[in-house]
Amino acid sequence: MSAPIRKFLLKLVLEEAIRREEQAYTFYEEARAAVQEPAAGDLLRRLAAAELRHRLKLEELQRHAGPELTLETASPEEAELLDSEEPVRFSPGQPVRVEDIWKVALAKERQAQAAYSLLARKAALEVFREVFTFLSAEEGRHVEWVRGMAGA
Repeated sequence: MSAPIRKFLLKLVLEEAIRREEQAYTFYEEARAAVQEPAAGDLLRRLAAAELRHRLKLEELQRHAGPELTLETASPEEAELLDSEEPVRFSPGQPVRVEDIWKVALAKERQAQAAYSLLARKAALEVFREVFTFLSAEEGRHVEWVRGMAGA
């Protein structure tokens, strides 16, 4: 028996992706405020800037998305990649270990890479496939940046 197909409206997928990019931006900005190491702060600044650029790309794509466009997922794992995630926040004044920042960042970047890769495979229109492929590759570079900083 095949897995049930779950349909996602592309408009909602894009809204969710934009929200996630905004959350990632906030995470990196808060993390940057919590670290003392210049190299860590520089990477977190670069990651925040990249997430902002991603949001702008998605907003441009959103302007071209018609309300009737859908994406289908064939497994619970695929659907989970497109569902909401809870944001990670830092409490002001609370000590934050840099190792914990890299652990969360690595998980976020890997999840984003997988989600954009899925969207690139599922998108029916070439313009969407191109943007999602680009974003997946960007997130893959972020994974490598974070792994390099974390020594993983």
